[in-house]
Amino acid sequence: MPLVIANKEKLKQALINLIGNSIKYTEKGSIKITIKVADDKLELKIADTGIGMAAEEQKHLFEKFHRVQNEKTAKITGTGLGLWITKQIIEL
Repeated sequence: MPLVIANKEKLKQALINLIGNSIKYTEKGSIKITIKVADDKLELKIADTGIGMAAEEQKHLFEKFHRVQNEKTAKITGTGLGLWITKQIIEL
């Protein structure tokens, strides 16, 4: 495994946000987390069988305060900040 240099608490928060988001939007099915080494870098993928979203919505996924608004998400609470914060952490 390659050495990962990161702020432990910030990395933990980013993972909590990403995995939590998968859990939040997956009513039934599964969440799969995979880690592999690619070109001497650690690659982490989170995939789920959640409710999904349109391609147009995906373009806005990491924008501040953006939330998908439809009948499937109407009862799910949130601020639209979790993935935006995660993006800021990862970019830093």
